[in-house]
Amino acid sequence: MMAAVAGLMGVPAWAQGAEAAPAAPATLAPPTAGPAATAGPAASAATDNAWLAPTAMTVPVRTVTVSLVEALLLRATVGLTDRLQVSGGIGLTAFVGVPAWELGAKLRLISSGRFHLAVVVEHFGIRFDRYSGLALTGGGAVASVCIDAACGSVLSFAGAGGWFYYDDDESPAETTIAALFSPSAVLALPGGFLKLVVESHLPSTAVRDGLWAALLRLPLGPVTVDLGAFGVYSDLADIEPAGTLGYRW
Repeated sequence: MMAAVAGLMGVPAWAQGAEAAPAAPATLAPPTAGPAATAGPAASAATDNAWLAPTAMTVPVRTVTVSLVEALLLRATVGLTDRLQVSGGIGLTAFVGVPAWELGAKLRLISSGRFHLAVVVEHFGIRFDRYSGLALTGGGAVASVCIDAACGSVLSFAGAGGWFYYDDDESPAETTIAALFSPSAVLALPGGFLKLVVESHLPSTAVRDGLWAALLRLPLGPVTVDLGAFGVYSDLADIEPAGTLGYRW
């Protein structure tokens, strides 16, 4: 979700004090807007999140990223500016009579050196049948720190709060206010070809019901493939496959 850290451009020593110094920029300073826009994390189709956990990065302006999460949720993210993005998704479960949907937005407030800070709002809902379903609506903040200058490795921490709504045909509808804390790391492995993605989601109501995930990320230009596993802390023996396929235009 966020812009990459750009490098610094030096001035050659011979250009200092030379009579023809004013003409030097014409031959020594090629435009840098293009490379800076695609350097570091912006070159990947999955820069605005670890797996499910958000980072403080935003997708570049005028780009569209489409992701298929767990072969269940098809999500599109659009960069309205370099600091603001919106997203929406639909659950493929709708084809079997279980509609699900997701809406969200992220605004990057601060980018100072390797530190980035953003605010997020999210809504997710699902209807199991005519009489039962759940919905989550809330927002919060996420901070990210780039480990290296190119921001190929990122540590993030997200905290969000909101309303959890649940109803079924056997009990009255319930609304609960809760918080969710989501630390994550995207780490470039030796060789720079693969990345390790790890994250946790810890609800304030019951940390033991939190979720963990560990995946390998394969960035292939505009395509990103994540493959790994996830589970819950309350049953570490129950491990499920995890995966995401993303493409950015």
